[in-house]
Amino acid sequence: MSNKYEKLANDILVAVGGHENVNSVIHCMTRLRFVLKDNSLPNKEAVEAMSGVQGVVISCGQFQIVLGPHVAKVAAEISKNNFVEEVVNDEEENASALSKVLGAISAIFQPLIPAISGAGMIKAVLTLLTAFKVLDNTSQTFILLNTVSDTIFYFLPILLAVSSARRFKTDPYVAGAIGGLLIHPAFVSMVAQGEAITFMGMPVKLISYGAAVIPPILIVFIQQYVEKFTIKVSPSTIRIFFAPLLQLLIMAPIAIIVVGPLGSYIGDLLYVVFEFLNNEARWLIPVLMGTFTPLFVMTGMHISFMPVQLAQYAALGYGTLLGPGMLASNLAQAGSCFAVGVRTKDKDMKKIAFSAGTTALFGVTEPALYGVTLKLKRPLLAVMIAGGAAGLWGGLVNMRTYASSVAGLTALPVYLGGGIQNVINAVIAIVIALVVGFIVTLILGFEDIEVTETKKDMAK
Repeated sequence: MSNKYEKLANDILVAVGGHENVNSVIHCMTRLRFVLKDNSLPNKEAVEAMSGVQGVVISCGQFQIVLGPHVAKVAAEISKNNFVEEVVNDEEENASALSKVLGAISAIFQPLIPAISGAGMIKAVLTLLTAFKVLDNTSQTFILLNTVSDTIFYFLPILLAVSSARRFKTDPYVAGAIGGLLIHPAFVSMVAQGEAITFMGMPVKLISYGAAVIPPILIVFIQQYVEKFTIKVSPSTIRIFFAPLLQLLIMAPIAIIVVGPLGSYIGDLLYVVFEFLNNEARWLIPVLMGTFTPLFVMTGMHISFMPVQLAQYAALGYGTLLGPGMLASNLAQAGSCFAVGVRTKDKDMKKIAFSAGTTALFGVTEPALYGVTLKLKRPLLAVMIAGGAAGLWGGLVNMRTYASSVAGLTALPVYLGGGIQNVINAVIAIVIALVVGFIVTLILGFEDIEVTETKKDMAK
């Protein structure tokens, strides 16, 4: 007898046009992200009505099904039963340029987010342990754990190159090798010496690519075309080694002479923008993120900010783009849901609201967004007001994160890098978001609606 997750996986595949209509499917913390061959086939209404489905978003060339915390179990059923062969994302041919770019960014960074968040939390916990004198920062234990937390960022050019290769359908191992060139000790040593470097008479810009984000993506984007060329010109009898040989010989100089420096210049431009905003309008980004994060989540665009956030960490050593504003927004979702739970007369909505609000406290807001605030409309406005208010506080007091994490209560340690006052400011932002979200939701009110039978299991 099939379990409920297997049944849901079957039902979803039927509704999206069958496994033969699926180019690829990956999942994040709360969503199945399908790339379909024919976007006219899916029955969106049928998917939305399924028990356990919280919503459907069509964005960035993807048919995204919001499932909440049990998404991994449904994805496992899809994989276990070989319903769909997991391949890299592929955007629809008629998609807009913006949709293709956002879809590519999402596909490249999505697989890395768990590792980045986990490493960030290790660093945050280490900061906490050293602050309370539990662990000495000169001990071998601290050094090894700190190395673990730094590893993904040190080798980020390689990981991004491999992830980009999956997205652009090119050889991931050749891509990883080229990404490794950027951080190879020999190249790093040459750059550190500060003396002019040339390759066959051409100048190589002295750039440190540690934790680089943009260069490896641009390099692999070009690699996909170089690979096609080398396969075409390589004799079939020696293609297995001759094509990758040509790829490495062509891409290595392109990487360190042209594309790498170009990515570095883009990073420098971002640094100038960050510095300007920090000096002239540091309140702006947290306010915008605090206000509009629900809309970004609705469209799946929130992942697209990850490369800019990582570039900010690399350039400044701290982040203001995602952490403060998203913390404000997520906690505002919690406050609004708790208000709905207190006021609603529908028993099932009451259960859903309190459950979704609790989940939002820890940074996962899709259940709150799709199950409560977006459904009731006016509470979503309350969330945006409260998120903007808490974001304004965060901007005015210059709240900063020093590692990546899910923006919820468990994220407080990532603020320790800026001292105890930075943590206190984050706590105040949380209180503002919860209280304003709760009160404004009660003031604006909402039209009570009955939860449909197919959705009642969300409250269980």
